[in-house]
Amino acid sequence: MTKNVDVLCIGHIYKGRIVAEQDLGLLDELKAAGAEILPILTEETTGIENIIPNRNSDQRTCYLLGFAGTFTVENLPPVDARVYHVGTIVPGEVDLPLLEEIASRGQLAVDAQGSCAKK
Repeated sequence: MTKNVDVLCIGHIYKGRIVAEQDLGLLDELKAAGAEILPILTEETTGIENIIPNRNSDQRTCYLLGFAGTFTVENLPPVDARVYHVGTIVPGEVDLPLLEEIASRGQLAVDAQGSCAKK
């Protein structure tokens, strides 16, 4: 059975250097607000370390600390949404086949941060 929702958010949990299974607690605030969480457990959580040489500068150097992998079409839950929001923070979290599949299902909103970062 397919569930109907207003918004389906697709993206990695991110917090520094924490191991994936331990990260589920990061979603407690969303759960308390009524969000339904459909996690995909992985070996590690995507994480980055930002080095900002001058706090008054927009420049920073980012180091990848972990990568939870690429979302695939098979990862999509049986959900019909009015809007599908895909949020990425590093390159490789989503690929074109996934975005095409989501766009065929409904309105797609993409946060381009991960697509704009250098590998």
